[in-house]
Amino acid sequence: MIRRFFVFGLTLSASTVLASFGAVGCSGSVVDKPAETAASTQAITTTSEHGPVRMLADALGKVSLRDAQRTEIQKLFAEADARHTTAKEQGKAGRADLMNAVAAQVEKGKIDRTALAPKEQALAATWKTARDADRAAIEKLHDLLDPAQRVALVDAIQANKGDGGHGRGHWGKHHGGDGKERFDKLADELKLSDDQKAKIGDALRAERSAKGDPPHHDHTKVSALFEAFKGDSFKMDAVAPPTTEFHDPMARAIHLAEIAVPLLTPEQRTTLAAKIREKAQKAD
Repeated sequence: MIRRFFVFGLTLSASTVLASFGAVGCSGSVVDKPAETAASTQAITTTSEHGPVRMLADALGKVSLRDAQRTEIQKLFAEADARHTTAKEQGKAGRADLMNAVAAQVEKGKIDRTALAPKEQALAATWKTARDADRAAIEKLHDLLDPAQRVALVDAIQANKGDGGHGRGHWGKHHGGDGKERFDKLADELKLSDDQKAKIGDALRAERSAKGDPPHHDHTKVSALFEAFKGDSFKMDAVAPPTTEFHDPMARAIHLAEIAVPLLTPEQRTTLAAKIREKAQKAD
């Protein structure tokens, strides 16, 4: 039940650094230019320690930017940090409320998504303002960059990923590893039998096969987003239309509970409910 928020709908990182934008005279010496026309690489600061915001800041720190560009981009990150902090604080109570409701249903042996829907929707709405502002910020970032800088930024993030450019990196580590690791840990804690693990695993695989990857794992769409960002015109609504679907990991965890709870013993349900309530107290 660990929080995840798809901040920008885009993750960009960089190993390609463009040549300096400073003009070079025929003698080979750099011609003096006003400060705003000088180009260099320099870190973009953010209070985010992980995830897409951190990755994007690191990438931009490797792209040659003019001083005026860097100033405007730094403002975008400062604004993003502020709104994400606000949304996170506002979301704590909603997340804890939802988790406690799930725990109660786990104990009863049945997950009722209809009953949970208002709490899920309220939690999703908490982030809507921040998410909409993030989408606008990505468009503004695109417009602030030159064509070559956009290409450098996209190439940069893709080159800096250890999984083929699609990106879990330290994000996955921060949030507890991959799905199998989390499932195995939970299975140990609940002392699931081999039969229970097999049935739950079969149900999850069958559903994944029927539905395919969830939207945020659609690598084709991510690639299309990258290519669009490189172009002269870029609108988030055109390449990544907003969705009202609840993509917080809570939604995936609740769905896992839907599958697993009917297969659990009363003792296992009690243990799971207690763990959910414990996490609710620490919900962030």
